[in-house]
Amino acid sequence: MIKLKSLFIPHHGNLHKPHLTRWSMLSVFGLVIIGMQLAFNIAVSGHPGVLGYATSIDAGSLNSLSNAQRTANGLPALAYNQTLA
Repeated sequence: MIKLKSLFIPHHGNLHKPHLTRWSMLSVFGLVIIGMQLAFNIAVSGHPGVLGYATSIDAGSLNSLSNAQRTANGLPALAYNQTLA
């Protein structure tokens, strides 16, 4: 119980600064979080993302597909502008 008190509660025994909020422990927490993030990224990196499936769509076909959905919803078609593309 005394150990938990020195970790969480400021008192005279820990110089009124809990051990979990000192720079050394905060740096350990930061390193643990960075390590967990790196491990997660390495574990997931083998799986393709959402954009990996849609790399063959060019601007013209995207415009025509968007216009098809717009006309199906009763909206006017959008014009394709080469300057903005």
